[in-house]
Amino acid sequence: MGFFEVFLVSMVLTAAGRPVSAARDIAGGMKTTEYIKVSCEGTPYPELCSSTLSKNEREIGKDTALLVHTAINAALELARSLSGKVADVAHNKTLPPEAATDTSNCVDEINDSIHKLKMSLVEMKQLKCPGFDDKIYYIHKLVTTALIDDDRCTNGLNDTGLNVPAVKEQISTAAHMTLNALTLINKFADTGYIGRKNIDFVKTSCDKTPYPNICYASIVTVACEISGDPKLLAKNAIALTQRTTEFTVNRMGEIAGKIGLSPKENMSIHVCEDLSHKSIGYMQDTLTNLETLNQQKGADLKTIIDDIKEWLKSVKSNFESCIEELVREKINTKVTEQVTQLMREEEPYSEIALALFSSYAAGVHGGT
Repeated sequence: MGFFEVFLVSMVLTAAGRPVSAARDIAGGMKTTEYIKVSCEGTPYPELCSSTLSKNEREIGKDTALLVHTAINAALELARSLSGKVADVAHNKTLPPEAATDTSNCVDEINDSIHKLKMSLVEMKQLKCPGFDDKIYYIHKLVTTALIDDDRCTNGLNDTGLNVPAVKEQISTAAHMTLNALTLINKFADTGYIGRKNIDFVKTSCDKTPYPNICYASIVTVACEISGDPKLLAKNAIALTQRTTEFTVNRMGEIAGKIGLSPKENMSIHVCEDLSHKSIGYMQDTLTNLETLNQQKGADLKTIIDDIKEWLKSVKSNFESCIEELVREKINTKVTEQVTQLMREEEPYSEIALALFSSYAAGVHGGT
């Protein structure tokens, strides 16, 4: 590992550990200039950071993502300028062959750095919820390797023994700007993209259900649409339960169709299908009433909440009734096992929906 790589790691860790307020928290009522200055205080080169970003304060405003984007773009523009200058040195025909090779390699390293910074800007535009953590990790990796490219270029020029102080100084500045950008990326990740708050809301809410992992995995994909709204969270959980029940009904018919069943066995399957259709109806009633729940008051509100809870509880009891029917009537073992497995896989969703709705209802009706 080169000196700059060691320096990079130590500086980023040091900057990340400084007690600087998160940008989203400090923005408050301060002016953009002050916001940029405070945001840059945690970087390895705060004066360079402030002077660079202040040129674009109107575009940045108090947006953390734009702050990071601008910092990366500034490093990219300097690297582009630098590439041409180093290329001019490499094309000097008076250079010894070895020096020409090292300088040419330096140009390649800078161009690699440019490519990675450009890619990081593309990724910045694609930050979404969910998937923020994976994206920001990739951006961090791109900018980190861009810095390492700068380090290798510096080492290559030093090996040539060439006296090009202006070029070396610009490489150093480019590295410092990129390191500042990397630190701002880390702060951005720690502060949390707005989507992370939505994801954390889903995670915290799901932790209170009987099946937290299943809850989180099945609902986190719509965390942004839910946007921290307990009602939308409950609605999505109920709609998901409805869809899984519809899937189960279709699968039951497919399973029964593949195995020759007696009329009595077919009747039991129909009983299970009827129970599932009742569950689907209960959930549709739940979704319909949920839309107008916040328009109700007093006894009417309590009645609707109690009805919805009973409907959701009935979904689980219908699962149990289906399984009992298959066992009692001694239906084909293979069919019983497959249908039972379907029911057991579906069962957590109804309990999750009930738990999330109950939590929402408690807020609406003060602990109902």
